[in-house]
Amino acid sequence: MRPRAMVAACALVLACANASAGALTGKQAALEAGFDAACIADYEQSAQIAAHPGMYETNPMLGRHPSRARLRNYFFGVVAVHLAITRILGERARGIWQGATLFIEAGQVARNARLGLKVEF
Repeated sequence: MRPRAMVAACALVLACANASAGALTGKQAALEAGFDAACIADYEQSAQIAAHPGMYETNPMLGRHPSRARLRNYFFGVVAVHLAITRILGERARGIWQGATLFIEAGQVARNARLGLKVEF
């Protein structure tokens, strides 16, 4: 799945979830979209790692050189589960959860960027 398709899929998940009862506030939806964007960037960087013989993925759930299909399934699952947890949590816990997970995911993307991995959409 190309990054644009991944963006569309994540946007669809967020839009469908937000249309149902207990919708996210504007700030919460923005945080969720930020997390999704960081996951998409991480997905693209992970695909570069998997295709590079001198590099390897450090996420033990993916393996050292995961296929694009494995990456797609993993990151799409992460986005869906993250949103489900977000919606289950109460208001206070929701903000902490979203902020912490966005910080961690963005940190991983920044680390990958320092290794020379790019994100191209």
